[in-house]
Amino acid sequence: KENLDVLSRVLGEVGVDVKRANNGADGLALIDDFNPDIVFSDYHMQGVDGLEVTRRIRKDHADKYIKIVMISASVFEHHQEMYRKEGVDGFVGKPFVREKLFELLADLLDVEFDYSDDSHAIEHAISELDFSNITLPEMIGNELNVAVKSGQLTKINNLLDQCESENLIASNLVQHMKVLVADMDLDQLLTIVNNFNSSDA
Repeated sequence: KENLDVLSRVLGEVGVDVKRANNGADGLALIDDFNPDIVFSDYHMQGVDGLEVTRRIRKDHADKYIKIVMISASVFEHHQEMYRKEGVDGFVGKPFVREKLFELLADLLDVEFDYSDDSHAIEHAISELDFSNITLPEMIGNELNVAVKSGQLTKINNLLDQCESENLIASNLVQHMKVLVADMDLDQLLTIVNNFNSSDA
């Protein structure tokens, strides 16, 4: 559900009309009513999995030009080839990388997105910050690092709340880091986390 929330929010921000389903069966029913241009399907779903969703779309909606994107934490090259043979058009990894998601949409739907790229400004602002006075207990620092690298958004926010409540990280920086989480800018977030000092406490 967390990944669905993030994907829906990011697509909605650039003007995509998003319809959500919590499982494969509901998604297939929604397609009948909605007639979408593109479908994002998580490979791991209870009941009707992503591959079966793909097969049914290709069978039941063969007359429609619906693009299908498979969402998976790890899709190996040989798996991608198998999925493509079943009718999958593209792949999105977990955690999502916003820019790669937009690139995929542009490629599959032949559209362009007008969104501002503030990455350089953000990088400059972060480079001006002083992390030398921020020291996290080794256990919390390690947990935060792992959570960011694996895209565990809820875990990241919980750890940030803990750091703020224990006065380990200033509130304004915590809020900035939460914005990065919401924007799925985990590369930038990891840059910040890697600059923190660590203690044995």
